[in-house]
Amino acid sequence: MDLEAFVSLLRAVISPDPALRKEAERQIKEGKEKQPAALVSLVLQTVQTHSDDEVRLQAAVLFRSFFRGVIDSEGHVWRQLGDAERTQVKQILLHCLDTEKNKLVRNNICDTISDLASDLIPVDQWNDLGQVLLAMIQSGVPVKQQTGLKILSEIAPVLTEQLAAAAPLVCRIISACMASGQDVNTRYTQSAEEHSEERMSTCICICVT
Repeated sequence: MDLEAFVSLLRAVISPDPALRKEAERQIKEGKEKQPAALVSLVLQTVQTHSDDEVRLQAAVLFRSFFRGVIDSEGHVWRQLGDAERTQVKQILLHCLDTEKNKLVRNNICDTISDLASDLIPVDQWNDLGQVLLAMIQSGVPVKQQTGLKILSEIAPVLTEQLAAAAPLVCRIISACMASGQDVNTRYTQSAEEHSEERMSTCICICVT
């Protein structure tokens, strides 16, 4: 299947014609089962390069669905990819996160990264993501800051060590975001007796909308 044919499938998935939808879903399911690496490549190309927001959104939604469930289960897409393909997935997701202008598409990319990272970080397969997110929230660019904080809030339970070390910095940036009127809610729960940076880092709760 080439890229043009894949885009046609994505359009068919949201067609009002139930027969078209059913056939498109069947072909995508078959591709996922028989040629997962090729299908992943087509999805990534579409999210990265297609000019139509709706097409990119459908590709992003589909891609997120690939990474639901237990990652080491027999039928999971991640298990069907080689090391080079896994690296490409992570690189392109981060690239799209940096360049995507459409909020709905970007949010789906954020969710995909969060889902994948929650499984990969505990097994040391995405150790540099924390530093990438910290760079985003230090960028001074509001969209990048909010995006970095959104993902960070989702994967904080598996980033305890890095988050602990970076808590003072994260808190300063959150305060700056709030001061500039960005849509960032933060909640700090801190013991009245404990005021150390280490204590604060273990208690911080970040909520980004």
